[in-house]
Amino acid sequence: MLLEIALLVLVSNIISAIGDNQDTLFLENDDCSVRFSTENGAIVALTQKGQVESILSSGEEGLWSVGFVDGSEISAAVFSSSSTERNFQYSPDPLQMTYQSPEIKVVINVCPKADCIEFIGEVTPLDKIVLSFAFPGRLRFKSDSLDRFICPMDGNQSVGTAFKSTFFQRQNREEPTAWEHQLVGPRGYRSIFGGNIEIREDETRATLKVTPEGREWLGSELADRLEGAKALVNRPSPREHANLVLVDSEHGSYFAGGNLDGYGYLWRVGGRVDNPDVQNVKDIVIAVIKKLISSSSKEIPKIGLLALKQGPQRGGWTNIRVDEWIKAFQSLSGANVEMLISPKAMMDGLKSQKFLAILNPYGEWLPANDVDDMETGLDAISQYVKAGGQWFEVGGYTFYCALQPIRYFSYKVPYPAAFADFFHLDTQMGSASIYRAQPREHAPWEGAENPDAIFIPGRLSIGGDERGGYCDRIFGICVPVGKGWRAPAVRIRVGKSAAENLGAYCEANGINRRLKDKMSPELLEKFRNSVLVYYAGNCKEKLENIELLPVPSQVHFADYLKGGLIRNIQITCRLIPNLARLRNFASFSINVTNWGI
Repeated sequence: MLLEIALLVLVSNIISAIGDNQDTLFLENDDCSVRFSTENGAIVALTQKGQVESILSSGEEGLWSVGFVDGSEISAAVFSSSSTERNFQYSPDPLQMTYQSPEIKVVINVCPKADCIEFIGEVTPLDKIVLSFAFPGRLRFKSDSLDRFICPMDGNQSVGTAFKSTFFQRQNREEPTAWEHQLVGPRGYRSIFGGNIEIREDETRATLKVTPEGREWLGSELADRLEGAKALVNRPSPREHANLVLVDSEHGSYFAGGNLDGYGYLWRVGGRVDNPDVQNVKDIVIAVIKKLISSSSKEIPKIGLLALKQGPQRGGWTNIRVDEWIKAFQSLSGANVEMLISPKAMMDGLKSQKFLAILNPYGEWLPANDVDDMETGLDAISQYVKAGGQWFEVGGYTFYCALQPIRYFSYKVPYPAAFADFFHLDTQMGSASIYRAQPREHAPWEGAENPDAIFIPGRLSIGGDERGGYCDRIFGICVPVGKGWRAPAVRIRVGKSAAENLGAYCEANGINRRLKDKMSPELLEKFRNSVLVYYAGNCKEKLENIELLPVPSQVHFADYLKGGLIRNIQITCRLIPNLARLRNFASFSINVTNWGI
């Protein structure tokens, strides 16, 4: 009775319009307060009791967003209390927010509980099928006030990771931790040559033919090996751009240089470099550079190789790794080889005109600080070649992408395979956890009759950008037009530790059985002392190497062979009798998340 009275008092004081402009709704429990916009329901602030500043707020999507089957999206941010086409309304006691438009109807109920704020969302598509529901929509936090953000990981990798505040902040462009490529398209090549590369859709490997000039540059031994060999020539230089063709084919020039009406050459490979082509391409390039060194007027010429610090192992449309080029360059006697580890080092090398030759090992990708800066790099390459420099491109459509430092990090994982649908952040303004509550209490196949019993998968992501840190949690659904669907409850719990909130998450989702409740004491002891082995390879390889596995072990494999699940079951049946030869094996599992049948 006392509890009921307390809840009635709490509910009766939950909602009130505050502020001179009456522009927010105020909700609180024992641990926190939440302010919602009266314009569209966005979370204006989530504040821990005893603190002044907010931990979280809604981002650019508002309280929710929806993805439709045609790829279009709509979010709460485009709704308004003053709009008739996309109208937002609320009732305060208890708090219910209603969003109505020609495309969709969304109803959000916010329910206060003693230890959390619970959100329940209902979606009814009116125009087209809904495939995703971000709820709450993207949440924002101040990255410079963050102590740590705990996010679940793919269960095959770990349980979860605590990300530092620096993960969400702008990264140092001069000392990048990672790189990403961004599409530029044909305009990069066109800015230098004034035209486009020929694009051949034919994947047939062409027969190579070494030209007379090629024999002079490459030497008879390599020329004889290349003559009649096969290669993929699907991005050849147009004839008007290839002033010096060393290796030709019926599909166009395979290795050629364009002088840009100057004194040097821009050399390029005219296609994707697959594994069978790796050695030939390396040998061609090294032979040409050796020829250049031998004819150089400088006693010890400088040769540059782009090898970005923390850069990718290989680039676009080339299977030659950067470390392979480094090893190949070690054979260049009589020259001073220098690694250019950043876009700045590349630009300094080009402008200095001190390098006889520079090789870009990243195929279709050209290092640049950002896409806008790529034009400056292309102009520097053009001037370098015209002044007598030798620039080498080794795969694909030259200058098709900018390879730039990652300015902001992000991480995303589906649930499952994520270990949990759970976020937790500790900040200087307090702590908060966001998680679903969907206990698995139903009987198998009950979802056929009871939609609420269907497990709803999801997608989790975190990261940073110019606006600060963010976290997304998206339900993956399929809601037909005219049918209503209710999302699993989402709870925000404030002012508690990660461990406490994980306990609440487990309780809310019916995760209450420990290992000792799931297996016999004898098997549990083996399990605790075993090694988890991911066992790759085909069935023959697995059978041949079973004796090499540690004992006791947990064996797991997830090889999806032709035939899908049925073939995997056949392998399992063949393996288990053989595993019996190894005493004290703890368990054997088969991953069937992607059956392929």
